[in-house]
This record gives sequence, C-alpha cells and structure tokens, in this order.
Amino acid sequence: MRRKITAVLITVCMLVGMTPLFASAAGSISMPKELSDFLVAYEFGGQTEFDFRDPMQNAEKGGIMSSIVGHPTCVNYRTYPVSIPNTYWNGSDPMHWAERYGAYMTFDIYSTHWIAKNIFNISDEDISILVKRAYDTKQFYSYGGKYYLPMGGIGDLYREVEYSYKQQIGDYYYIKFSHYISAAANHVSNRDLLGTFYAVVKQKTINGKSYWTMYAHSEDPIDFNDVVAEADFFHDVKKNAYYRSAVEWAVEEGITNGTSPEVFDSLGGCSRAQAVTFLWRAAGSPAVSGSAGFKDVPAGQYYTQAVTWAVQKGITNGIDETHFGPDQTCTRGQIVTFLWRNAGSPNVSASVKFLDVPYSSYYLKPVAWAVQNNITKGMSADKFEPDRICTRAQIVTFLWRAMS
Repeated sequence: MRRKITAVLITVCMLVGMTPLFASAAGSISMPKELSDFLVAYEFGGQTEFDFRDPMQNAEKGGIMSSIVGHPTCVNYRTYPVSIPNTYWNGSDPMHWAERYGAYMTFDIYSTHWIAKNIFNISDEDISILVKRAYDTKQFYSYGGKYYLPMGGIGDLYREVEYSYKQQIGDYYYIKFSHYISAAANHVSNRDLLGTFYAVVKQKTINGKSYWTMYAHSEDPIDFNDVVAEADFFHDVKKNAYYRSAVEWAVEEGITNGTSPEVFDSLGGCSRAQAVTFLWRAAGSPAVSGSAGFKDVPAGQYYTQAVTWAVQKGITNGIDETHFGPDQTCTRGQIVTFLWRNAGSPNVSASVKFLDVPYSSYYLKPVAWAVQNNITKGMSADKFEPDRICTRAQIVTFLWRAMS
C-alpha cells in the first residue's frame, strides 16, 4: 500500500510541475507560473475557502492547517520558502491510525507554522486555535516534533489554470480563475472544470526572498477592498477584537507601533519602559530636564525622557531607590497604578469585589478607580489577577479608556 501511494504521489508532483498552467484562450490573463503553482497547490489539498481575517471559518471542514501541511509534498521547491522534509509513516503508530488511513507523511512543525504565519498571514493566536481544532477533528496530529498527516490514494491528473479576471490595488492582486483537471497534458477538449475561484494574493519579500502569499480564497466573489484594508493593518488585531479601536488610536496618535509592519503582538507582554513611554507619548511627550537618577536608565534611550517624566510626575518611583527595572515585564497591578497616578491619584472608595486585591496592597485604590471608571472589569467576576503580565492589547486599551 505504501509503495503504491508513493508512486502515485510522485507522478502527480511531476505532472503538476510539468503542466502548462496558462491556456491561450482568448481573454485569459498571463500570470507568473509560480503564482499558478501556488494556487494549484492550494486547490490540490481540496481546500476552497480561506480568509486570513477569519481563518477559523472553515476549520471544521478540511481545515486550513491540514491543507498547509499537505501542500508542500508537491511544489515546495517553487511555492513555499521552507523545505519541509516528508517521509512515509514507518508503521510505528502511537495513535493507532495506520490501519484506517494506510499511510502518513510527516512535516516539521516549525516550518509548517512559518508557512501559516508568513505565507498565509495567519496570526500566532489563530494558528494555535487551528492546530487544536485539527487535533480534535483528527485531521492530523503531532508526535516527536513532527506533524503526521494521513494519506490516501490521489490519482494521476493534470491541473490547468485559466485566468479570466484581474484587479490590482498596490501590490495586491484580485484574481478570478478557472481550475481544470484532465487525464493528459493540454487536453483542452477533454477536461473537467474543477471550479471557478477567486483569490487575493500578494508578492512580498521575506528574508530577502520574494514569495506569493495568500490573503483570501473563495468560490464566491471577495470584497477586495476590505481584504486589502485589513491586510494593511496588523494581522493579529481583528475587526471584532475588543482592543481594535484602542490599537488604531495608539497608532494614529504615535503612542506605539507594532512589533513588525504586520504584527502588533497583542498577546505579548509589555516592559515597564514601554508602559511609561506609552503614557508619556499619550501626554504629548512633554520635555523634561534632569534625570531620573536610576542606574539602569542611561541617557539616550527611547525611554529615558519618559522615565524621568514619570518619576517627576510621581507616577513611579522605580523598583528600588537606584533601579527602575526598564526590562521587567509590567503587571496588571502596576499599569492601573501608573494610570491612576497619572490621573492625579483621585480619591475613590477602596471597595473591590476581587478576592486577589487585598486591602493592604498598593494597587487597591488604582484597581477600584479603574473599575469605577470602566477602564477594566478584571479577569473574572472575583479575580483581577494583579500579578499577571499585562499584554500589549490590554495596556493600550486601558490607556485609551483612561485618556477618553
């Protein structure tokens, strides 16, 4: 069984690589062959729907992650930037699926996630969710640093693509194309239409190399303008995220940018230096004189003036008399305290419902103030989790609400 499937798969890979993917039919649009290979590889996995704005939309049926895992078996030398070694399952099956599927292929986890993030523009958070769903629905599973994908018979088929429509905004292409399969190359008179599809793609440079990347793919027309608008924003800040407006405000006001042009790092932690810098910028980046007097805040750092301003304004006194701890991660208790002091340390009723906010804590009044002013409601009905790392999404949201 394993030998037969191997032969069939190799045959199909060779045919895909040899097939002329641009027909000469009137009205067809010539596109780079590597783009056609990229789209064929995606269709090869049987996947039709994909939208980087909501990759979970079809996770229950087929699943984008399992499609990504399987595609490089044929065209990774042209389509994907990372070599993903694949071998057939050796018969040692810890999940006892071999009898059911007959054969497996293995793929490096790191490389697969690299492709999902960089080529399909899926955020780290969404990748984690997609992988979990793939495990739950037994699309594939991981073992020993590899993903294992069940393989079945494929069949000897040629794939051809004809482009009939193209629209462009900047570096983004909106393509309508017809995907055909046939038993022989260039067999235009005897071929079957697999389907007509739409895709939004972009060629971008990653680590000095140029690759085609996918933003949307559908059997139905796509809202091209909306996809492009979202693609030009941070991929890990979705439209319906509670922190979307806060991130837009922070970027527009020059308070912070992302950790890269495409990633805000919403779930990442924020250092004490970054937190007071956000506050200082939100206040208009006021000029300061003198220094904060901390040994770990040298002159000329991006946070030097911000720390000096925060100390002079009474927002923070550092972690001790001579150290600010700029690289220490800011906690939820610390950030609401910074905000409360920045607001003038208003007197509020020191009454909170959180069991983890003791009356002797320095953040009691800041937490009470933050709740009363709808800056935060805590992590649950009875827990604020003051010692938990405050994420970048939370910090800009707290700051946005406080400044509002």
